[in-house]
Amino acid sequence: APASTAWVQEGSTEMGNVVISDLALRPSDNTLIVGTHGYGIWKTSITSALPVSLTSFSGKSQKSYNALSWVVANEFNNKGYVVERRYKGENNFVEIGFVAAKGYGNNTGVNYSFDDIRSDLANPQTFYRLRQVDKDDAFKYSPVVMISRTPSFKLVEYISTNANTLLVRMNNISGEKIMVKVSDMNGRIVYRQNVSASTQQIPIGNWGPGAYITEVWLGNKREFVDKFVKQ
Repeated sequence: APASTAWVQEGSTEMGNVVISDLALRPSDNTLIVGTHGYGIWKTSITSALPVSLTSFSGKSQKSYNALSWVVANEFNNKGYVVERRYKGENNFVEIGFVAAKGYGNNTGVNYSFDDIRSDLANPQTFYRLRQVDKDDAFKYSPVVMISRTPSFKLVEYISTNANTLLVRMNNISGEKIMVKVSDMNGRIVYRQNVSASTQQIPIGNWGPGAYITEVWLGNKREFVDKFVKQ
């Protein structure tokens, strides 16, 4: 048996052996309040490098993009999710997007989604993973999800525009450099660039309103032409 049952404080910042009568956790900043019997109230911060529990992560091929979805629980101190992608035959993942945390704190069943509208539809297999990052920049990788599809044999799937961007939705069917050219209706070239065969986002915010012609060339052969109107 111990010679004494008297409790001794180990240090000015240490609570030592005391009877705890109450505990309260504030999820917004992970502050823990400890109420003791006869020794006051103490406060500390609980840190967790990997605060999120990933309960599911899945993907599905759509007609012109790949759709990702995941569900998490216990979302403490979470900054968000970096979405990474690699194709069949590649060794390294590349970052393609970021989804900010919803910040609900202690919870279950928080749903997230991300649509990869720039995925290469000519590739039969695409791999995705999430890099969950907490507010202290510690991170954890999710399991890898593979999405399979019947490959497209089109160089250009379509073009679309908004007020600031022309999206040229392309696939890598040749591995060769291609040229994208945009002209106004007077034949004046407003954009011309040699690019890799992947989806391109062209800034058009400073272009005047009117109709434009988009052409995609592979070597000396024009593979695609279409018109769009900028409002």
